[in-house]
Amino acid sequence: MQLLSTSFEWFPPKHAVEKSLLSGTRTKQIFIAIIVFLITLSVRALYWNDHQLLALANNTVVTELYYRPFAQSFVAGNFREFIGGPESGTDATVLGHPPGYPFLIALATTISNQPDIILQFFQATCDALSAALIFLIAIELLPTTVAVLASGLIAFSPKYAFYSLVLTPESLAAMPVLLAMLLFVKAGKHPSYRIYSAAGALIGISCWLRADALLLAPFLGLITIWLGKYNRWRYAFTLVSACMLLIAPITLRNLILFHRFVPVSVGAGTLMLQGIAEYDSEKRFGLPISDVDIMHEEAKRYRAPEYEKGLWTGDGIDRDRRRLAQSLNVISYHPVWFMKALTRRAYSMFTEDHLSLSMKLMAAAPNKGPVIVPTDIRPVWSASPAALYKDGLLSDKTQVAIEENGASLYLRSNAYFWGDQIVSAPIQVRKHTSYVFRLPVATETGRTAFFVKSADLTNRLATLLTPDPTQVRMPRGPSMSEVYIPFTTQNDELIYFTIAEGGSSIYPVARIGSVELFELGIQLSDWTQYLRAVLRDLQQVSMCAASLSVIVLGLILLISAGLRRESALLLAIPVYYLCTHSVLHLEQRYVLPMYYMLMIVAAIPFYWVGKAAKHLIATSWTNR
Repeated sequence: MQLLSTSFEWFPPKHAVEKSLLSGTRTKQIFIAIIVFLITLSVRALYWNDHQLLALANNTVVTELYYRPFAQSFVAGNFREFIGGPESGTDATVLGHPPGYPFLIALATTISNQPDIILQFFQATCDALSAALIFLIAIELLPTTVAVLASGLIAFSPKYAFYSLVLTPESLAAMPVLLAMLLFVKAGKHPSYRIYSAAGALIGISCWLRADALLLAPFLGLITIWLGKYNRWRYAFTLVSACMLLIAPITLRNLILFHRFVPVSVGAGTLMLQGIAEYDSEKRFGLPISDVDIMHEEAKRYRAPEYEKGLWTGDGIDRDRRRLAQSLNVISYHPVWFMKALTRRAYSMFTEDHLSLSMKLMAAAPNKGPVIVPTDIRPVWSASPAALYKDGLLSDKTQVAIEENGASLYLRSNAYFWGDQIVSAPIQVRKHTSYVFRLPVATETGRTAFFVKSADLTNRLATLLTPDPTQVRMPRGPSMSEVYIPFTTQNDELIYFTIAEGGSSIYPVARIGSVELFELGIQLSDWTQYLRAVLRDLQQVSMCAASLSVIVLGLILLISAGLRRESALLLAIPVYYLCTHSVLHLEQRYVLPMYYMLMIVAAIPFYWVGKAAKHLIATSWTNR
């Protein structure tokens, strides 16, 4: 019962925290921040080695339809189209997203013939900076140990690692928000117009990438008025004004070209409409749920064929505002239902998304070189197309047929993004052994993904993604070609071979022949396997820390220590994103800054456990 004694502190009281903060020198803090940056960047490099292609394939609809076309206009010197779109004043597609990310794509295209890889490494570097910023924010408010733990949870988390490699701007937009938060925390201790201006400007820079932080500056201004003592109204005004000044060029462009007041981008109506439809399981409101559904429904309702070309073609601004009005009309007539949906969406923000959860580091580095199967070895396992169809079909929406007298399997996947379509029967393998799958594949449309998964179907030992024929020149049409999927087992004795939808914007269609598995012998030495084993355990800890129960416990410990001001500052960004995005359609990548800040709160229970263990050991030693 020693843990319940009055001599044990759940969390150091406020005077102890302040003493701890004063004891650390600025040089030591910067040194630790650099170490955090380097460790995080190293982990991101391992992720790039394992999941580069899957990251590139994720969310390519947004990248290829909205970001890259405008980037290509910029590279071609067509600045008018980059700024105003192909039909300025009518087609509002250019307003669907801020111009910052297309500009970065154009810059990467200009300086390299592999712009996607350049962007991935740049985003990974910014994500590593975000981990270091979390350390610096935490150390301004809490003991050094908590700051180190919080940055470590981010460094090893699959969520941040994977989204830093996806070619969308969410991960990039988080970094200036976190830097703004660091300056905001510092300004609370040493108020300065210069610091508040810099914080507001950084939020404005984030809005050039994503409009999610548009109202963050006014929200932090309210916190400044609440917590400040002197000149708090002026400081709040400075913060908001600096943000408005940074986004003013976008607003002026929108006003000049489209004669409408659009601060950054359109899309709120679309997101709100999709958010309502997402939770309308009974289809009582009859609202379209996907982008394609919205375009088809509006083209039919308004008899405007041009609406099918995009979400904001034609009178795009008016279309989005009609969606907003339609959403508000549903909310006004069903407020109780909407509040329930809002609560469910807010709760869903604290559940691990299945995509990043499945993107843990592989147990061994994937083989990126050519694979040679000796001609004198026989397969240790095989499955004919008929066997795959009979034993492994998962989705009743998948179209499957056996063709050419059983020689190939015709597969038309359903629309479940990255969803498994076929899972093989369990396959017996030996531990610490190298294997390779061999199979003939012909992809007609879209992309098909092949995964080798562990016995629990969560860890991926290998991946293969077929190219989309519509994006790769295939003058003779699709033809069967053999593909190889090498992998190495660790402690696995059972594996599964799975065929999945490959993150396509269209239904993937492929023909697949017999699958064979060959054993290549005991694995070659791979020095990263030992590091990967440790990192995979740390990943599991990071995912547990992101749970709502751990975060709530951390908040309770924080408040019980009397650190109410610190609690308000740590929760500012999470509360903002909860309030703004719980009413809209949600993808967890939209609210990444919220998760970064919550890792500081999640680190507190781990700190408390360490303090409790230290107290228990000291008490036991004293009582001897």
